[in-house]
Amino acid sequence: MNFFYRLYQRGMDRYESARNPIARKSIETMIRLTVLILMRCQGIHFPRRSTGGMRWIWGWRLEFLMGWNEPESVKWCRKLLRPGMTVIDIGAHIGYFTRLFSELVGSSGRVLAFEPHPENVQALRANLKKSRYKNVETFPYAISDRTGAATLHVSPGHSNHSLLPGYTEAE
Repeated sequence: MNFFYRLYQRGMDRYESARNPIARKSIETMIRLTVLILMRCQGIHFPRRSTGGMRWIWGWRLEFLMGWNEPESVKWCRKLLRPGMTVIDIGAHIGYFTRLFSELVGSSGRVLAFEPHPENVQALRANLKKSRYKNVETFPYAISDRTGAATLHVSPGHSNHSLLPGYTEAE
């Protein structure tokens, strides 16, 4: 990864091991401000989240905004997907991979994004408003191997929702 990612990782490691509350607050403030500026510049929306601590609320957002999320999966997608393909994003969340898929398959391709949680669907649609994501259709539904209604088990945060009971407790 690049210099800024290593710097961020170092900051998060120091944050988690810091005993001094002023040092912790300084690191937290720098990350929060960076996230808020990037959100504004990129027009990205996140659902509210009140659980998970600094790393899962603000650290994850920074990784999303900087394109540092799941680098191996991103690399695999870049290798596999080509213009003109149709991609189905199951559990699209707020659009990290949906946006990547849209860019990779281009205007001649199509992305079908499924996300059952209403708050996530709202953020997903807001994050796709830019004109370059016209090849994406969103669907507020879950996908399963069975037909019919199912219970969506909602995690305390805004991710890890599942049709499988017990999975969401892993947070």
